[in-house]
Amino acid sequence: MKPTNFRGRPLLHIMVFIFVLAAIFLPRGESSAALINGLYNTGVGADGQKLEDGELDKHYILTERPAGVLPGTFAFSDATPGLWTPALGQSAWVGPKNGNKNVAEGIYTYSLTFNLGGLIPSTAKISGQWATDNASQLFLNGDDTGNFIRVPGFLSLSDFAIDSNYFIAGLNTLEFRVNNLPSADENPSGLLVLNLAGTAHAVPIPGAVWLLGCGLIGLVGVKTKSSG
Repeated sequence: MKPTNFRGRPLLHIMVFIFVLAAIFLPRGESSAALINGLYNTGVGADGQKLEDGELDKHYILTERPAGVLPGTFAFSDATPGLWTPALGQSAWVGPKNGNKNVAEGIYTYSLTFNLGGLIPSTAKISGQWATDNASQLFLNGDDTGNFIRVPGFLSLSDFAIDSNYFIAGLNTLEFRVNNLPSADENPSGLLVLNLAGTAHAVPIPGAVWLLGCGLIGLVGVKTKSSG
């Protein structure tokens, strides 16, 4: 069989080059686990670095709060109650304005949204550690994940993990629902999340796409040969 002559066929050159690169860099069939983007510890900025005390945490949105409590989730990087377990590494306790001192009793829900675009939800999993003042539950997309912290909740870190049953395609929302119980004295409330990470498999490129690409290359080769 006479070898294909690529000389003078720039379109064929480009198509072959694209499919060679795709074969090297794009997943096919079985794909390996990839990191889930958009998962942040509490009290960090877009670069993952710890916020200064009193700075706004733009990742954990306070979507539910008692009446009279101002919106906004703030980092407590320095001044925290003595009984709260220390934040480690790039993380900080967060809460409503004045939450490290005294706030109203009731439910405070902190929502973190991330995207599973290009990933397979049924292969996703997330894990991390958390502490809260006081008790709390962890929800994903409105479903109770079965992860909870009993009172008091702030003395030590607790591990949590979420399996593939709760994830959906596209945008997903983690909800940390913290119940600040009544107190006769000053009543602080806050949330600490650290070592938050997750993985999921990338959506594989269907084999039909590769067959179609090979067929197109062949058709271009035949056309250029017949017209040459």
